[in-house]
Amino acid sequence: MILETIFCFIIAFYISWSIGANDETMAIVASGTSWNINKIAILGAVITCLGALLFGQIVEKTVGTEILITEATSQTGLIILISTAIWLTVVSYLGWPISTSHSTVGAVIGYGLISGGLQAINLNTLSNIFWGWLFSPLIGFSMSYMGCRVLNYFTKVKSLPDKGEEKIWLYLLLFNALLMEFWQGANNVANATAFLSVTFPYPLISRTIGGVGIATGVFILGRRVILSAGVRITRLPISAASLSQLSIVLINAAGTVMGLPLSGTHICVGSLLGAGMAVKSKIDYGFAKYVILVWFLTLPGAALTTMLVKYVSTFL
Repeated sequence: MILETIFCFIIAFYISWSIGANDETMAIVASGTSWNINKIAILGAVITCLGALLFGQIVEKTVGTEILITEATSQTGLIILISTAIWLTVVSYLGWPISTSHSTVGAVIGYGLISGGLQAINLNTLSNIFWGWLFSPLIGFSMSYMGCRVLNYFTKVKSLPDKGEEKIWLYLLLFNALLMEFWQGANNVANATAFLSVTFPYPLISRTIGGVGIATGVFILGRRVILSAGVRITRLPISAASLSQLSIVLINAAGTVMGLPLSGTHICVGSLLGAGMAVKSKIDYGFAKYVILVWFLTLPGAALTTMLVKYVSTFL
């Protein structure tokens, strides 16, 4: 039992590290500024850890107790964690920009299906999660697009902003990005710790491991993703980047409070595309389509991986 718990913690840390390593929350700061990527990553790492510790239990409850109708055991958590880790490792090797939220929920669905069929899954909870996944990037796109269009109108009416106004936008951009990193940590830590917190008597320890893991991932490898997502999809003016970041903050905060495991990647890409279209910035549509295609493959891929791991475990 002790060895099983230790193994669960090791895998949970690896998953949370993977979450941080693929974290593009600070990407819009990179898109709107020329700030040093290392400084951006350090700030993001600290704030995301705080978010995980203070609010991570909300989404943990949804993922760990409300998707599966049957009560989760330590073996349930171990199989789901192993399956998620295997899936994340495979897709990382392939270079797919996947959503960890999709991977974890897909793993839970796969476990439920092979254990008890559809009767083992709470379809109402699953429906709420799916609607959140569908609408969050669309809302992000709409909010960023409309906000930037309004901004364009007023900047045409008056003269262009002076350096003082640009500095204000710059600080607002950073503030919004840090808020987003906070809520990202609160929302994403459940992907690594939900079943640990359900089966382990000290959930705060689980969230601490998850928060530190995410922060470590952000600092070690997240810098590459920040640079890629912030610059490759589109390059935004500071004001547009700030408005786009604000839309992401509001959506992710609302989703976290509602207990929905949202995909920060979905929301970020949707908001970047909306802002990019509004300000008529150059957009890499080919890369965006590739990201969207991979999103659709993530859920069934993670589910099938879990079903395979569960089946193999019956022989051990």
